[in-house]
Amino acid sequence: GITSPRFAVLVSKKISNLAVDRNRLKRQILGAVQTLLHNVTPADYMIIPKSIAKDKDHGQLLSDLKQILK
Repeated sequence: GITSPRFAVLVSKKISNLAVDRNRLKRQILGAVQTLLHNVTPADYMIIPKSIAKDKDHGQLLSDLKQILK
């Protein structure tokens, strides 16, 4: 069985054609996930952000992820 939560982030080219921008968004999302790990049920998670996510800051991403991972 899975003993800790595992996350994958898939950022589509629809969000940005530049790999730099897609990777920055991935890092921001995974950074927000790191702060929430202790409250998350062990499972595999796939996060696929919408294009609006690229304009959000760390605090907004964190609050959105908190709502999703309740």
